[in-house]
Amino acid sequence: MRIVTLLVVIGFGLLMSCNDESSTGAQFFNGTSFEFTSWDTLTLDMSTIKLDSITTSAPVQLFLGNYDHEIYGNIQAESYAQITPAAQYILDDEDVEYDSIVAVIRYNQYFLGDTTQNITVIIDELAEEIEYNEDASALYNTSSFKVKSALDPEAVLGTREISAQPFTQDSVQVRLSDNLGQEWFQQALLADNIFSSSEDFLEVFNGIKISTANANSILGFSPDIEIKLYYTDNSESPSEQKYMSFTNTLSTEITFNHIEADYIGTDLFTSDNEDKDYTEIGSDSSGQLAFMQPGIGMYLRLDIPHLNSVIEDNPDMLLESAVLTLHPVSNQYPSDDDLPTSITVYFVNEDNIILQTNTTSMTLTLDREYDRNTAYQVDIKEFIDYQLSLDENNQNGLLLAISSDDGVGMHYLTVGDQQNDDYQAQLSLNIINLKNE
Repeated sequence: MRIVTLLVVIGFGLLMSCNDESSTGAQFFNGTSFEFTSWDTLTLDMSTIKLDSITTSAPVQLFLGNYDHEIYGNIQAESYAQITPAAQYILDDEDVEYDSIVAVIRYNQYFLGDTTQNITVIIDELAEEIEYNEDASALYNTSSFKVKSALDPEAVLGTREISAQPFTQDSVQVRLSDNLGQEWFQQALLADNIFSSSEDFLEVFNGIKISTANANSILGFSPDIEIKLYYTDNSESPSEQKYMSFTNTLSTEITFNHIEADYIGTDLFTSDNEDKDYTEIGSDSSGQLAFMQPGIGMYLRLDIPHLNSVIEDNPDMLLESAVLTLHPVSNQYPSDDDLPTSITVYFVNEDNIILQTNTTSMTLTLDREYDRNTAYQVDIKEFIDYQLSLDENNQNGLLLAISSDDGVGMHYLTVGDQQNDDYQAQLSLNIINLKNE
């Protein structure tokens, strides 16, 4: 399978009719007339792009859980991490006693779905080393590694049923197998043990997988995972409980999210991607809708195929602004507060490779009273000017992705295309026509 690090399709179809012009005024200067015109009967080509895979290693947050949506399908998220000792532990066997071992994952207050239902958190030990595929330099949402419990269910390191409380609790702690705890504790009593270096430790412990069962939501956690081995130190009176710490902080690039999406039964289901690294679904094949969800590699593309010909037919035209407006489908969200606050817009070529490093953002305006005017807007004049600066014809477009300060997220956005009856997309060109008198 080929791995693509960036891909998205944004399409603008531009078809102008002079019959729909509306002159907003004219001025005269030295015999030249400046006529201001607005064109908003422009055809937009819109499609959804689903990437084969996206980079999820060294994440800003971990995702755990399961979420079922009538459009976005069934989404399952789990995390993998390589664990190493935080210090070179050596204990005195005459003064210490083993207590317990727990895994700690810390909430970051991100969630998607119903958090009122109890879920089971599962910690597994990996049966193989986490490593990159050949010629790869990262881990992806499609990456996965075998766990010991796949062959022996008794090998599960630990499970705990929890009531998800991302806003009232700071962490989830899962008690792990005392077999593992005793094994590590006994190692710590040796003068020459596996904790002397990360390399020695990884020879005997590949890492962990964190997953869930019975979940109806996806929860976000800090990427910093910790395993604590508690012991009692009797060297002083009274005795004191201490712990040995094992974390993933030395190998954050080996920590990653595995995210699967099953689209069967939805408009996003496709059986053939024509041997590409992505699948493209035109909005006319998905109910006049287009979709975005960065956590599963889903973006929106817009194209303007007739832009150059329109400009050529109007040589005295000056473009003042080009405002793109997208309306979110309101019944997809519990409330307006669940809408992404911003959408990043990229210039991309026909293969969805970014053309320029600079980006712009669509901003959200809420109509809380009637919801009819809730919309994302952005002036794409810079993109049109860029297209006009090119000599050759091309199939460049715009790529739209949900912006996130928290890294790749699981939230989604559904918008209507230009043919959608209730949530119609629109591109409005504000033009200055020069006319010599």
